Amino acid sequence: MVSFMSRLFSGVALLAVAGGLGETAGPPVAVSAAQRRVEPISLRPEDLPSATKAALAAALFAVRGLPESEHPGVRFAPEIAQKIQDSFDYTGFSAASMTLFEHERARDGLPGIDLKAAIGFVDLLDRRAVLGLMLTFGRERGEILIRQAAAVPIFARIPRFALFLVPRHRLPAGWPETHAELWWLAARESVGPAERPRWLDGSHDLVLVAVGKDRFDPKTPLQLALVEGTSTPIALESQHLDFAGFPVVAAAARLRVDAPGRVFALIARPLPAPGLFGRARSETLARFDLLDPRPATVRLVPDVAPPRRARV
Repeated sequence: MVSFMSRLFSGVALLAVAGGLGETAGPPVAVSAAQRRVEPISLRPEDLPSATKAALAAALFAVRGLPESEHPGVRFAPEIAQKIQDSFDYTGFSAASMTLFEHERARDGLPGIDLKAAIGFVDLLDRRAVLGLMLTFGRERGEILIRQAAAVPIFARIPRFALFLVPRHRLPAGWPETHAELWWLAARESVGPAERPRWLDGSHDLVLVAVGKDRFDPKTPLQLALVEGTSTPIALESQHLDFAGFPVVAAAARLRVDAPGRVFALIARPLPAPGLFGRARSETLARFDLLDPRPATVRLVPDVAPPRRARV
Protein backbone atom coordinates (compact mmCIF):
# COMPACT_ATOMS: atom_id res chain seq x y z
CA MET A 1 0.00 0.00 0.00
CA VAL A 2 2.80 2.42 0.79
CA SER A 3 4.36 2.20 -2.64
CA PHE A 4 0.93 2.44 -4.25
CA MET A 5 0.11 5.65 -2.38
CA SER A 6 3.50 7.25 -2.95
CA ARG A 7 3.24 6.60 -6.68
CA LEU A 8 -0.21 8.10 -6.93
CA PHE A 9 0.21 10.99 -4.51
CA SER A 10 3.71 12.12 -5.46
CA GLY A 11 4.67 15.80 -5.39
CA VAL A 12 3.54 18.39 -2.90
CA ALA A 13 0.24 17.27 -1.43
CA LEU A 14 -1.25 16.38 -4.82
CA LEU A 15 -0.61 19.82 -6.25
CA ALA A 16 1.78 18.50 -8.85
CA VAL A 17 -0.79 16.07 -10.24
CA ALA A 18 -2.21 17.08 -13.61
CA GLY A 19 -5.48 15.68 -14.92
CA GLY A 20 -8.66 16.15 -16.85
CA LEU A 21 -12.22 14.91 -17.00
CA GLY A 22 -14.12 12.38 -19.00
CA GLU A 23 -15.93 9.12 -18.36
CA THR A 24 -17.72 6.68 -20.62
CA ALA A 25 -20.62 6.58 -18.15
CA GLY A 26 -21.54 10.23 -18.71
CA PRO A 27 -20.82 13.34 -20.77
CA PRO A 28 -17.37 14.94 -20.33
CA VAL A 29 -16.94 18.30 -18.67
CA ALA A 30 -15.42 20.85 -21.06
CA VAL A 31 -11.87 21.86 -20.13
CA SER A 32 -9.07 23.37 -22.15
CA ALA A 33 -5.97 21.44 -23.15
CA ALA A 34 -3.89 23.63 -20.83
CA GLN A 35 -6.16 22.82 -17.88
CA ARG A 36 -5.95 19.15 -18.69
CA ARG A 37 -2.17 19.32 -18.46
CA VAL A 38 -1.44 21.46 -15.43
CA GLU A 39 -4.44 22.79 -13.52
CA PRO A 40 -6.55 21.14 -10.82
CA ILE A 41 -10.26 21.72 -11.34
CA SER A 42 -12.66 22.75 -8.56
CA LEU A 43 -16.03 21.05 -8.98
CA ARG A 44 -19.45 20.71 -7.47
CA PRO A 45 -20.87 17.19 -7.05
CA GLU A 46 -23.49 17.86 -9.73
CA ASP A 47 -20.70 18.45 -12.26
CA LEU A 48 -19.64 14.79 -12.07
CA PRO A 49 -20.95 11.76 -13.98
CA SER A 50 -23.28 9.56 -11.93
CA ALA A 51 -20.83 6.64 -11.65
CA THR A 52 -18.11 8.92 -10.30
CA LYS A 53 -20.47 10.50 -7.78
CA ALA A 54 -21.51 7.06 -6.55
CA ALA A 55 -17.91 5.86 -6.22
CA LEU A 56 -16.87 9.01 -4.36
CA ALA A 57 -19.83 8.80 -1.99
CA ALA A 58 -19.01 5.19 -1.19
CA ALA A 59 -15.35 6.05 -0.62
CA LEU A 60 -16.27 8.84 1.80
CA PHE A 61 -18.48 6.43 3.73
CA ALA A 62 -15.52 4.03 3.90
CA VAL A 63 -13.20 6.81 5.08
CA ARG A 64 -15.59 7.35 7.99
CA GLY A 65 -15.63 3.60 8.74
CA LEU A 66 -19.27 3.07 7.74
CA PRO A 67 -20.36 -0.34 6.39
CA GLU A 68 -20.83 -1.05 2.68
CA SER A 69 -24.58 -1.39 3.24
CA GLU A 70 -24.66 2.42 3.47
CA HIS A 71 -23.94 2.76 -0.26
CA PRO A 72 -25.97 0.20 -2.27
CA GLY A 73 -24.84 -0.29 -5.86
CA VAL A 74 -21.16 0.20 -5.03
CA ARG A 75 -18.86 -2.42 -3.58
CA PHE A 76 -15.16 -2.66 -2.80
CA ALA A 77 -12.74 -5.38 -3.78
CA PRO A 78 -11.63 -7.42 -0.73
CA GLU A 79 -9.77 -5.38 1.91
CA ILE A 80 -9.84 -2.19 -0.19
CA ALA A 81 -12.31 -0.29 2.01
CA GLN A 82 -10.10 -0.84 5.06
CA LYS A 83 -7.17 0.79 3.27
CA ILE A 84 -8.86 4.20 3.25
CA GLN A 85 -10.52 4.13 6.65
CA ASP A 86 -9.08 7.19 8.35
CA SER A 87 -8.07 7.34 12.01
CA PHE A 88 -9.20 10.98 12.03
CA ASP A 89 -12.71 11.30 13.47
CA TYR A 90 -14.89 13.17 10.99
CA THR A 91 -17.83 13.45 13.39
CA GLY A 92 -19.31 16.92 12.86
CA PHE A 93 -17.40 17.53 9.61
CA SER A 94 -19.13 17.77 6.24
CA ALA A 95 -17.59 17.40 2.80
CA ALA A 96 -17.71 20.98 1.52
CA SER A 97 -15.44 21.13 -1.54
CA MET A 98 -13.67 18.96 -4.07
CA THR A 99 -10.73 19.59 -6.36
CA LEU A 100 -10.26 17.06 -9.13
CA PHE A 101 -6.70 16.30 -10.21
CA GLU A 102 -7.25 13.33 -12.47
CA HIS A 103 -10.22 11.57 -14.06
CA GLU A 104 -8.89 9.35 -16.82
CA ARG A 105 -9.23 5.89 -18.31
CA ALA A 106 -7.94 3.27 -15.86
CA ARG A 107 -4.33 2.24 -16.27
CA ASP A 108 -4.75 -1.30 -14.93
CA GLY A 109 -5.99 -2.57 -18.31
CA LEU A 110 -9.61 -3.06 -17.18
CA PRO A 111 -12.58 -0.85 -18.11
CA GLY A 112 -12.99 1.98 -15.69
CA ILE A 113 -11.65 5.25 -14.32
CA ASP A 114 -8.60 6.41 -12.37
CA LEU A 115 -9.59 9.30 -10.12
CA LYS A 116 -7.50 11.59 -7.90
CA ALA A 117 -9.18 14.30 -5.88
CA ALA A 118 -8.81 16.43 -2.76
CA ILE A 119 -11.91 16.55 -0.57
CA GLY A 120 -12.28 19.50 1.80
CA PHE A 121 -14.20 18.99 5.05
CA VAL A 122 -15.45 21.77 7.33
CA ASP A 123 -17.31 21.85 10.65
CA LEU A 124 -19.43 24.41 12.47
CA LEU A 125 -16.31 25.99 14.00
CA ASP A 126 -14.94 26.62 10.47
CA ARG A 127 -12.17 24.11 11.05
CA ARG A 128 -10.97 22.56 7.83
CA ALA A 129 -9.48 19.18 7.00
CA VAL A 130 -8.43 18.05 3.52
CA LEU A 131 -8.13 14.45 2.36
CA GLY A 132 -6.39 13.24 -0.79
CA LEU A 133 -8.30 10.37 -2.34
CA MET A 134 -7.41 7.98 -5.18
CA LEU A 135 -9.83 5.48 -6.67
CA THR A 136 -9.80 3.04 -9.55
CA PHE A 137 -13.32 1.87 -10.29
CA GLY A 138 -15.50 0.43 -13.05
CA ARG A 139 -18.74 -1.33 -13.69
CA GLU A 140 -19.01 -5.03 -13.01
CA ARG A 141 -22.18 -7.16 -13.06
CA GLY A 142 -24.46 -4.14 -12.79
CA GLU A 143 -22.58 -2.56 -9.88
CA ILE A 144 -19.69 -0.18 -9.47
CA LEU A 145 -16.62 -2.00 -8.21
CA ILE A 146 -13.84 0.01 -6.54
CA ARG A 147 -10.76 -2.05 -7.38
CA GLN A 148 -8.05 0.12 -5.80
CA ALA A 149 -8.15 2.94 -3.27
CA ALA A 150 -5.78 5.05 -1.22
CA ALA A 151 -6.20 8.06 1.05
CA VAL A 152 -3.76 10.47 2.62
CA PRO A 153 -4.28 13.64 4.71
CA ILE A 154 -3.27 16.89 3.02
CA PHE A 155 -2.01 19.22 5.72
CA ALA A 156 -2.13 23.00 5.31
CA ARG A 157 1.32 24.47 4.72
CA ILE A 158 0.25 27.76 6.32
CA PRO A 159 -2.71 27.13 8.62
CA ARG A 160 -5.10 29.84 9.78
CA PHE A 161 -4.87 30.87 13.42
CA ALA A 162 -6.89 32.83 15.94
CA LEU A 163 -4.92 34.44 18.79
CA PHE A 164 -6.37 34.95 22.24
CA LEU A 165 -4.92 36.79 25.24
CA VAL A 166 -6.20 35.04 28.35
CA PRO A 167 -5.50 36.12 31.95
CA ARG A 168 -3.64 33.25 33.52
CA HIS A 169 -5.96 32.97 36.51
CA ARG A 170 -8.93 32.30 34.21
CA LEU A 171 -7.44 29.08 32.86
CA PRO A 172 -7.80 25.70 34.58
CA ALA A 173 -4.81 23.70 35.75
CA GLY A 174 -5.00 21.40 32.70
CA TRP A 175 -6.06 21.86 29.10
CA PRO A 176 -9.41 20.51 27.88
CA GLU A 177 -9.37 17.13 26.16
CA THR A 178 -10.44 18.32 22.71
CA HIS A 179 -9.42 21.09 20.34
CA ALA A 180 -12.99 22.38 20.14
CA GLU A 181 -13.29 22.67 23.93
CA LEU A 182 -9.90 24.40 24.21
CA TRP A 183 -10.87 26.91 21.50
CA TRP A 184 -14.17 27.62 23.23
CA LEU A 185 -12.43 28.10 26.59
CA ALA A 186 -9.78 30.46 25.20
CA ALA A 187 -12.34 32.50 23.29
CA ARG A 188 -14.71 32.78 26.24
CA GLU A 189 -12.06 33.79 28.77
CA SER A 190 -9.95 36.01 26.53
CA VAL A 191 -9.45 39.75 26.88
CA GLY A 192 -11.45 41.76 24.34
CA PRO A 193 -9.96 44.56 22.17
CA ALA A 194 -11.24 47.36 24.41
CA GLU A 195 -9.71 45.72 27.50
CA ARG A 196 -6.29 45.00 26.03
CA PRO A 197 -4.56 48.34 26.90
CA ARG A 198 -5.30 47.77 30.58
CA TRP A 199 -4.11 44.16 30.52
CA LEU A 200 -0.99 44.95 28.49
CA ASP A 201 0.53 47.38 31.01
CA GLY A 202 3.25 44.97 32.14
CA SER A 203 1.67 43.99 35.44
CA HIS A 204 -0.60 41.10 34.46
CA ASP A 205 0.18 37.45 33.85
CA LEU A 206 -1.28 36.46 30.51
CA VAL A 207 -1.28 33.37 28.36
CA LEU A 208 -1.15 33.83 24.59
CA VAL A 209 -3.20 31.02 23.02
CA ALA A 210 -2.97 30.55 19.25
CA VAL A 211 -5.63 28.17 17.98
CA GLY A 212 -5.15 26.62 14.54
CA LYS A 213 -8.17 26.23 12.28
CA ASP A 214 -6.63 23.93 9.66
CA ARG A 215 -5.08 20.47 10.00
CA PHE A 216 -1.32 20.82 10.10
CA ASP A 217 1.46 18.26 10.07
CA PRO A 218 1.80 17.29 13.76
CA LYS A 219 5.49 16.47 13.25
CA THR A 220 6.26 20.13 12.47
CA PRO A 221 7.13 22.14 15.61
CA LEU A 222 5.53 25.52 16.22
CA GLN A 223 6.38 28.33 18.62
CA LEU A 224 5.16 31.75 19.67
CA ALA A 225 7.45 34.75 19.43
CA LEU A 226 7.27 38.50 20.04
CA VAL A 227 8.72 41.18 17.83
CA GLU A 228 8.88 44.93 18.29
CA GLY A 229 9.07 46.94 15.09
CA THR A 230 11.83 45.59 12.86
CA SER A 231 13.87 44.02 15.65
CA THR A 232 14.73 40.33 15.80
CA PRO A 233 11.82 38.20 17.11
CA ILE A 234 12.19 36.85 20.64
CA ALA A 235 10.98 33.28 20.96
CA LEU A 236 8.75 32.54 23.94
CA GLU A 237 8.82 29.31 25.88
CA SER A 238 5.90 27.74 24.09
CA GLN A 239 3.74 24.68 24.50
CA HIS A 240 2.72 23.08 21.21
CA LEU A 241 -0.39 20.89 21.48
CA ASP A 242 -1.74 18.69 18.72
CA PHE A 243 -5.32 17.49 18.42
CA ALA A 244 -5.43 15.06 15.50
CA GLY A 245 -3.64 17.62 13.36
CA PHE A 246 -5.28 20.79 14.72
CA PRO A 247 -2.53 22.78 16.46
CA VAL A 248 -2.63 24.97 19.54
CA VAL A 249 0.40 26.98 20.67
CA ALA A 250 0.43 28.64 24.09
CA ALA A 251 2.94 30.76 25.98
CA ALA A 252 2.82 32.66 29.25
CA ALA A 253 4.02 36.26 29.26
CA ARG A 254 3.79 39.57 31.08
CA LEU A 255 3.66 42.24 28.38
CA ARG A 256 3.90 46.01 28.20
CA VAL A 257 2.46 47.41 24.97
CA ASP A 258 1.58 51.10 24.79
CA ALA A 259 0.52 51.64 21.17
CA PRO A 260 -0.83 49.72 18.17
CA GLY A 261 1.72 48.73 15.57
CA ARG A 262 4.53 48.36 18.11
CA VAL A 263 4.51 44.76 19.32
CA PHE A 264 3.43 41.74 17.33
CA ALA A 265 2.89 38.12 18.27
CA LEU A 266 4.17 35.63 15.70
CA ILE A 267 3.36 31.97 15.19
CA ALA A 268 6.50 30.55 13.64
CA ARG A 269 7.86 27.31 12.29
CA PRO A 270 11.54 26.80 13.25
CA LEU A 271 13.81 26.03 10.29
CA PRO A 272 17.14 24.18 10.31
CA ALA A 273 20.15 26.44 10.75
CA PRO A 274 22.31 26.62 7.60
CA GLY A 275 25.63 24.90 8.25
CA LEU A 276 27.29 24.22 11.58
CA PHE A 277 27.54 27.84 12.67
CA GLY A 278 24.47 29.32 10.99
CA ARG A 279 21.93 31.29 13.00
CA ALA A 280 18.61 29.71 13.90
CA ARG A 281 15.88 30.63 11.46
CA SER A 282 12.09 30.44 11.39
CA GLU A 283 9.20 30.94 9.02
CA THR A 284 6.35 33.18 10.17
CA LEU A 285 2.95 31.56 9.64
CA ALA A 286 0.79 34.24 11.29
CA ARG A 287 1.34 37.73 12.73
CA PHE A 288 -0.92 39.58 15.18
CA ASP A 289 -0.71 43.19 16.38
CA LEU A 290 -1.40 42.92 20.09
CA LEU A 291 -3.19 46.30 20.16
CA ASP A 292 -4.64 46.31 16.65
CA PRO A 293 -8.09 47.94 16.85
CA ARG A 294 -9.28 46.45 13.56
CA PRO A 295 -11.95 43.71 13.42
CA ALA A 296 -9.24 41.02 13.18
CA THR A 297 -8.73 41.38 16.92
CA VAL A 298 -12.41 41.29 17.86
CA ARG A 299 -12.96 38.84 20.68
CA LEU A 300 -13.74 35.86 18.49
CA VAL A 301 -16.09 33.34 20.06
CA PRO A 302 -17.19 30.45 17.84
CA ASP A 303 -20.78 30.71 16.64
CA VAL A 304 -21.70 27.52 18.45
CA ALA A 305 -20.36 25.75 21.47
CA PRO A 306 -18.67 22.43 20.74
CA PRO A 307 -21.07 19.49 21.05
CA ARG A 308 -20.60 17.43 24.17
CA ARG A 309 -19.55 14.46 22.06
CA ALA A 310 -16.96 16.39 20.04
CA ARG A 311 -13.91 14.17 19.74
CA VAL A 312 -11.46 16.60 18.11
